[in-house]
Amino acid sequence: MYKPKREQMNFYDIVYETTVPQNHFLRKLAKVLDWNSFEPRLSDLYYDTGRHAHNPVMMFKAIVLQFLYDLSDRKLQEQITGFMPFRWFLGLDPLASAPDYSAYCRFRDRLGEDKIAELFNHVVMSARSKKLVTDRLSIVDATVVKAKVDTYKMNAPSDNNDDEQSGPKSKVDPDASYGHKTKNKPFFGYKTAVAMDADSGIVTKVTATSGAVHDSQHFVEVCDVQAKGTLADKGYDAPQNFAHLKKHKSRAGIIPKRRRGKKIGHIQARYPEPKDYQWYYLHKHKRPQVERFFADAKCNHGLRVARYWSLTKMKIQATFTALAVNLKRMTTLMEASAQTT
Repeated sequence: MYKPKREQMNFYDIVYETTVPQNHFLRKLAKVLDWNSFEPRLSDLYYDTGRHAHNPVMMFKAIVLQFLYDLSDRKLQEQITGFMPFRWFLGLDPLASAPDYSAYCRFRDRLGEDKIAELFNHVVMSARSKKLVTDRLSIVDATVVKAKVDTYKMNAPSDNNDDEQSGPKSKVDPDASYGHKTKNKPFFGYKTAVAMDADSGIVTKVTATSGAVHDSQHFVEVCDVQAKGTLADKGYDAPQNFAHLKKHKSRAGIIPKRRRGKKIGHIQARYPEPKDYQWYYLHKHKRPQVERFFADAKCNHGLRVARYWSLTKMKIQATFTALAVNLKRMTTLMEASAQTT
């Protein structure tokens, strides 16, 4: 069981009217979604008996704030305790106690990877229903996320290690592995891959893999086949990825690799049809737009380093980060649309 959300106005609402500015970002964010629509998707996390738990919609909104403002669990509790806009957004009375910091960890674990993906998809569906996502052109790319480990203390691979190509493993985070941004730039950690709608900047698909996984191997999982065309860099140049796009009738805009011993003609080899060749050249310059999402996610929302250990929790972090950035982007787009009408 969980506590129902308070709906009736009282004296405390007057307090919020005077302490939370009308143009505050969280007031705008509250109007972007019907937050009550998340309750049916969260209610199955709780039993009908037992003591009352915190309202799941309130807890979900608290985790959204955590990733929006890049806060630890303890810092999140502190901000909810002392920052009125946070309390207003969550629907807490000004004098009510904030949930303990340990409650946020338990709630994320209760959600799990699949439920968080469901909530993320609900936000994307809402963006599509508001005509923010056009599905005209999608951009697929991945970025490096460093593991939360001290690489100097890691053990070298043993003689019976079946995965020695990925290098030494960490005892605290065995899912993380070595990968290469370039031939001479190794990293230890994970990769986060996204598909971003080029017109709106809203991420429609997101996943995470170990650092040793090649980009071409997660393309099918992260590619958004609802888009009419898909752009990607040469790391995704693989026959199965072109075949996947062709199967779903989505135009391919993957940059071809130069073939060994073939200085010219490698592009025509992937795009033998003139119309496909022309479409590729017309749209390929838009691919770097996805870097804006990664820059924002890393600089402002903590995606530069993994918050937790394990691939499952890395996927949770990547999904919540994309969700938070999407909500920020939706707020901006809807505000701009309101000003032009």
